[in-house]
Amino acid sequence: MNTSGLAAVHLAAAATTTALQDPPAPPQAQVQTAPATTLADLAAAYPDLCTQLRAEGATAERTRILAIEAASLPGHEALVAEMKADPAVSADMAAGRLLAAEKQIRAGQLQAIKDVEGATAKVAAAPASTATAKVEDAPKETAHQLAARARAYQDEQAKLGVKLSVAQAVAHVENNR
Repeated sequence: MNTSGLAAVHLAAAATTTALQDPPAPPQAQVQTAPATTLADLAAAYPDLCTQLRAEGATAERTRILAIEAASLPGHEALVAEMKADPAVSADMAAGRLLAAEKQIRAGQLQAIKDVEGATAKVAAAPASTATAKVEDAPKETAHQLAARARAYQDEQAKLGVKLSVAQAVAHVENNR
């Protein structure tokens, strides 16, 4: 290899390294302002930014409150009001707290039902009504007995001046057992 080729490679490499390059120009001096330390200073220095931040904050808070209200359940109004007032409670946290409160109520109701079942399981069932038992236990009347009763009713009505057919007398006797 000849030395001129080697020198050319060396010069090309040197041209791409930063050590041989000119240093970058120093940044232009920026105007230094005093840092905003109060809300009033920040609002005075950046009014558009402050307006945008307030709008985004109000929208986020409105969304949080609406989400908490959407997750609310009847009977938990006090808990919902408490969570809406606490800005640290997110919609997910509110849903979890409402679910936990509802589980607690349901567990209490289940225990009350179990207590009632335990107490009433020892109570004997009431006996069947005696009126129902008598109707079911009444012996069936034979055709001869029914005919005899129908004739007796027909005779009673005849004494009163009312003429009844045999069918009318039988129907009346059957309905008035």
